[in-house]
Amino acid sequence: MNRNRISVIAVGWFLASCAATPSLPPEALLKQLEQRGTQALTEGDFRQARAQWQRGHALAQQYGDNAGIARFLVHLADADENVGEYRRAIERAQQALNIARDIRNRTIESRALLILSVAHRRMDDYAAAASYADTALTLARHLDDARLQSASLRNLGAVAQAQGAYQTALHYYRRALDLAEDAEDYSEQATTLNNLGGLYRRLAQYDQSLKHYERSLSLREKLRDRPGQGRVLGNLCVVRQHLRDFTRALEYCRRALDLAKDLGDRAREANHLNAIAAIHHAEGDYEQALVHYRRSAVLKRDLGDRAGEARSLNNMGDLYRQTNRPAQALEKFSESLSIKQRIEDSSGQSATHLNLGSLYVLLGQYSKAQEHYHRALLIQSELGEPDQLWRVLDGLRHVHAARNQLSLAVFFGKQAVNTIQAVRADILELEKSLQRSYLEDKIQVYRGLADLLIDSGRLWEAQQVLRMLKEEEYFDFVRGALPVTAASTQAFYSKGEQPWQHRYDQLIQNLAKLRAEYEELKQKARVNILTDSEKIRLEQLKEDRKQLRVAHREYLSELTENFANVEKDRLAEFPEKHLNSLKALQSALKTLGPDLILIHYFVTNEKLRIIVSVPDPLLAPIHRDVAINSNSLNRLIKEFRDSLQNPTRDPLPPAKRLYGHLIEPIVGILDAYNAKTLLVYLDDALRYVPLAALYDTRRDEYLAQRYAMARYTVGSDIHLKDEPRTNWRIAGLGVSEGFEDLNFSPLPAVVDELNAIVRESEQDSVGILPGKVYMDAAFTPDQLKTVLDPDCGASDCYQVIHLSTHFNFKPGTLTDSFLLLGRGTRLNLADFLSEEYDFSAVDLMTLSACETALSGDDAKGREVEGLGALAQNSGAKAVIATLWNVADRSTAIFMEQFYKHRQQQRRFKSEALRRTQEAFIKGAEMESAIAVSDAERGIRVYSEHEEGNYQPVPGAPYAHPFYWAPFVLMGNFL
Repeated sequence: MNRNRISVIAVGWFLASCAATPSLPPEALLKQLEQRGTQALTEGDFRQARAQWQRGHALAQQYGDNAGIARFLVHLADADENVGEYRRAIERAQQALNIARDIRNRTIESRALLILSVAHRRMDDYAAAASYADTALTLARHLDDARLQSASLRNLGAVAQAQGAYQTALHYYRRALDLAEDAEDYSEQATTLNNLGGLYRRLAQYDQSLKHYERSLSLREKLRDRPGQGRVLGNLCVVRQHLRDFTRALEYCRRALDLAKDLGDRAREANHLNAIAAIHHAEGDYEQALVHYRRSAVLKRDLGDRAGEARSLNNMGDLYRQTNRPAQALEKFSESLSIKQRIEDSSGQSATHLNLGSLYVLLGQYSKAQEHYHRALLIQSELGEPDQLWRVLDGLRHVHAARNQLSLAVFFGKQAVNTIQAVRADILELEKSLQRSYLEDKIQVYRGLADLLIDSGRLWEAQQVLRMLKEEEYFDFVRGALPVTAASTQAFYSKGEQPWQHRYDQLIQNLAKLRAEYEELKQKARVNILTDSEKIRLEQLKEDRKQLRVAHREYLSELTENFANVEKDRLAEFPEKHLNSLKALQSALKTLGPDLILIHYFVTNEKLRIIVSVPDPLLAPIHRDVAINSNSLNRLIKEFRDSLQNPTRDPLPPAKRLYGHLIEPIVGILDAYNAKTLLVYLDDALRYVPLAALYDTRRDEYLAQRYAMARYTVGSDIHLKDEPRTNWRIAGLGVSEGFEDLNFSPLPAVVDELNAIVRESEQDSVGILPGKVYMDAAFTPDQLKTVLDPDCGASDCYQVIHLSTHFNFKPGTLTDSFLLLGRGTRLNLADFLSEEYDFSAVDLMTLSACETALSGDDAKGREVEGLGALAQNSGAKAVIATLWNVADRSTAIFMEQFYKHRQQQRRFKSEALRRTQEAFIKGAEMESAIAVSDAERGIRVYSEHEEGNYQPVPGAPYAHPFYWAPFVLMGNFL
């Protein structure tokens, strides 16, 4: 019988048995059945698709048309795979493959290979899946069939993604999409776009994930592809769930679930049930979550989808953990981990190790918790899945905080926050509501880290971390870097942390790079296409990966040991080491004035220690201990600073409480000696406190209204008793221009400030001190060196250096913080330490910029100096610096008034500062050359949700401490 023709008898049998309607030529009838089946599949009517193809298959068998038999077997296998019947799909596709090879039909062969690849991947047999897809790709290239090439590359990408080789997967998907677009094959484009959406979801690039899913869905709708629509809807559900947009996520999932049930697609039904369970889980409806998890797990088990079953088991275990059923949680986690290890699901293993770590934290078994977190961290160091990685790092924060290893807990907490921040930076194009909802379950990570930093006295860093949670802050004109979008910043690593972070970055880069190359060669090895040199390279990569994993373990061990020693060093510190020169200082007090009191504050874990030295060397220092532990004190300081930095908040409640701890215990001593000037040493987080803004309830006044104050630092000793020179000349250097690329706003008041302070000629009727102004482009590094030169001629020397500009403070290395000069030039703290910048001839350095008085701690608790301390330690006899971002216009007025009190009324620097602060508090009439419009009388430095309850003082627009309290005098107060 001719195999290429269909007999009349066969056609008659087919028509009689299948009741096919109008009589058609045999070839046309087979084509019609094939097309009807394809249309039914597209519409999601798998029953009808199978019926049409089974009829075609029977007819082809009756006639002995092997090509037709193979084609219909491929179609039937495709339908089987679509509804999750993977074993039957493999059986039919294998039959088709055998026939196609017998008759040498490469097109059918490649299509059968693709079905085999997909079905084996669904059953987690990645080696077979890769082999089949690679063979299909070779055939497709020989046939020059762009659609088949695209599908083959896409399948290879899916295998790579399943094994965690994400960059390899991305490469395959992009090539597949290009081919599908060239072929104008919209179905293949839609499928590849869906795959890309899933990959971006794994990488937490949710904006890209949504874009690709939505493009895929649009094509599916145009093609009226109901099964495809259901898959994409399910995936959109998962992305929305990750973004915590639960309402829309549930809507997508229910639509997808209804479609899957209607189509008889049990595999997707199981997926959607798991996603719905996860939504209920996240919303706290554990009963409904468990019901859906169980239904999903049963379906996955029946379908032979071990990876899916393991995910459901893992999720059930996490639910049991959260509902305090540890035994059941451990059972589910163990089952899940066993499956994931058998199928080599690295990402899945990481997720279960993460959950096991959380379970052991709950049980207080921190060694076991740390072990599982370390295993998860190693996997994620290779994979780089942000939404798993931050959870692992945050888990390690919990473990070390529970063990009171605060420095190490802070380090892991910063890594966790920065991982989240990287994701937030990637989703800035999403609607604001999604950016906010994504952050909801991560707020505790930021607050947990901030709490640790506050407990450690690292308030600037805590403030930086908490600022990341603010949606938007408004700074009109401040003399520091404007806050960039909260989502795009990173927690700053201190000087002691930076080497460890750099080492970690290098380690994970090497791990990820080796893994990518290893997985690529491993896939080639599965299909036996490795060259001899590649075989050698693969063996070398195996050894290199082994060594890097050992290095990863050693890194964590050394990291833990290093930070444990940090804690020991911190606890070993004792205040007496700061008091070696106290006796000599006490002798000097009498010569400096009978109303001068020296106060040392020391913070310990259990109490605050105050040591008061009076101007009588025969009297021993007086000790007072205050019963407040360091954690409580640090939190009060944080509350105080928060109220001071927001001019809409009432600062008095924390100001009064802190006064009770810092001044009330020694007020009797101060009164007895009629103290007028306080020389103060501030330890730990007290360095962030402007004592002038403490509030005395008994006298109903700020401390600035009673005492002149100066800060005593290590650099104060040598110049403390120096009499300032009589005739001051001033060099005023400023930047008024804004630099958007550096995130600095214009400072229009700087010009007025320097003009009001500096008298450049005899005809100048406004300036206070004779000198010279160097504005904007004239403010260069060389010009600064020139005005600081101690070997200047008598008429060219400057005893006062006044800098009005932006300063960007970061307590890391000396290169991280910098002062802005003209034309956008940045001068960092390391530059200031060079011999070219000599401060020895300076009586007063005024730093009219933001946060110039701040200093920080490195990871070992050692102070990292800010600009003010550095200038003083480098020879400046006295420095005026700032504790936070200062307002441009009010600062200009403040500086003008300070110099008037100092120069025209011949007052000590400390007293001139106090009187200026008092004038701001009272709203006293002040003659000023600086014009102030109504619009410039205030400044917004607060979040839109943080307006407070401060009541402005009539006639005193700058009465709030925000405007006058940040200015502190360091060193020589005379």
